Formats: sequence, C-alpha cells, structure tokens
Amino acid sequence: MFPIRLSLMLGVVSLLLAAGSPTGARPPEEPAAALAEAAADPYTEVEWSNGEPAPSLIPTSQGFCYLAGVQGNFSTSADQTGIYISQGQALLVGFNNVEWAKAICVDWSALTLMPNSPTVAPVRWLSDEFQTSTECFAEYRDAWWGDAVTFLTWVGGNFAATGWASITQSSHGNTTSRVSATSSCGDNTRVYARGRSMFFGQPHAQDIPQFRGPNGQGPYDFAGNYSVASTAQDTLNMAPVDTAFCYLQGVWGTYNHPGDAAWIAREPNQAGKMVWKLRVQEGNPVDGKSLSAVAACYMLTQY
Repeated sequence: MFPIRLSLMLGVVSLLLAAGSPTGARPPEEPAAALAEAAADPYTEVEWSNGEPAPSLIPTSQGFCYLAGVQGNFSTSADQTGIYISQGQALLVGFNNVEWAKAICVDWSALTLMPNSPTVAPVRWLSDEFQTSTECFAEYRDAWWGDAVTFLTWVGGNFAATGWASITQSSHGNTTSRVSATSSCGDNTRVYARGRSMFFGQPHAQDIPQFRGPNGQGPYDFAGNYSVASTAQDTLNMAPVDTAFCYLQGVWGTYNHPGDAAWIAREPNQAGKMVWKLRVQEGNPVDGKSLSAVAACYMLTQY
C-alpha cells in the first residue's frame, strides 16, 4: 500500500518542457556489455511522494521503466507525473497536486526467447518518448509498430469525467500503436499523455509480441487487457510476476481528490502465487464518482 501525503510541491515548468519533442526515430541498440545479468529479482519498484526529491530509477543500459501508479488531485494543467530521462538516467517526478507516483523497472536480462526460437541474438531497445495533449476531445500520437510493446510513462492535466490518458496497442507488425489523450472541452481542461515503445526480438521479422491477459496467452488482440472501475476501491488479479510484467495502459475518471489513485502492485493471490494486481481507490467514496484503470501484461519469454 502506498502512503497518502497531503503536502504540496510546486512543479518546475522548465522540467516539464525538458523532455523535448519525441522524434519517433529508431534508437541505437544497447551494447552487449550493458546487458549483463542483474540481481535475481528483475524488477525494481520505486515510489515518490509529494515533498520528496525525485528518486532515480535504473539506467536505460540496465533496463526500462514505466509509470505504474498515480495518486492525487488531477484538476489543472500543472498536475503531472511521470518518468523523465536525460542522458540515460531516469527520474520519477511529480508536480503540483500529485500526491504520489510509482514506477516499475524491468532488467533487460529478464527478457528471454523460447528454446526453439530462430532468433539467436535478440535486439533490445527503448524508443524516444511519444507525447500528445488535448483540451478538447481526443488527440493521439503514433508510437512504434505492433512488434514492440508501448506503455505509459507520463500522465497529467485535468481528469474530469472525460479525462483519459491511454495506450492503444497494435497487434500487427505493419501498424503502429498509439498514445492518446482525451478531454472535455472547456477552460483549463488539457490532458497530457506520454509513452515509450520497447522492442525485443529480431528486427524486420514481423514477430508479434506475446501477452498474458484474461483470455490467455497470445498476441495482444487475443490475450486482451485488464480493467477495473469503482466508486470506492477495487482490485483485479493479473499475470504471475515470473511470467510477465504488467503495465498501466490507461487511466481515466474524475481524479480530483488527494486520495484518488490507480496503481499496479506485486502481491500474492489466494493460492500464495505472486501476481501483479491492478488497483483503484476513491479518496472520497461518498461523492459517487468513478475511477478507472486499464493494464496489459507482456510475456517475459517471447516468440
């Protein structure tokens, strides 16, 4: 469970702009020396609370990180949180009325191939950031093709009843995934969404990533995703942590209370098996508003 802090931190506008415009260009491959075996636990979970300095995440040479939890009153353009990367080093940051945030990082060494895979030397890379925003209706930004997985790295803005930051994952090697932001139309209603794509496998092979979802294991359009929505609190069991990593694919609803939250947790299920869990919590259940979150799970063993 995460701490609920009611202190405030003023965001620095220059940091919000420092991430720059994503180019969408294919990034360089990670050097082989950077892919050495890490600790037995391939996951690093990092939390930030309002009033604390931005914690460092693992370097991009060791692995990749995604946004895995948000909490706070998202009611203005200044209310933003996410992962900021500069020169290979990542930080988890939050601004204004964001009370808490969480990132999960995965070591490159956790990704493996099936024993009979024709790929001998898989390529691993993390894309530049894809970002979009809107203050009326929906806007999207094309991410990488469907042979890569795309996850949220940043959300913010005014999450009124129609506020929505999300990822649309492609299941085809010749179509792109998308990073989307949706907002109601009005004053101070801008919503922000950013994401990155991660590729593992053989370039140009048209291999489609394998996911674990409510329908079982397979391409994303078969496996599906997990979703929760509640006016109080709700929890949904997802994939085992030793077979897949699970990431936030979308958050929407009226996140307008310091205790409103959505996050992914690593906990045992009823059988004692460690699984990823998707949770939402309404900070003021008596007001009757609904919070929602969507997650997907990418298999650690591919093709």
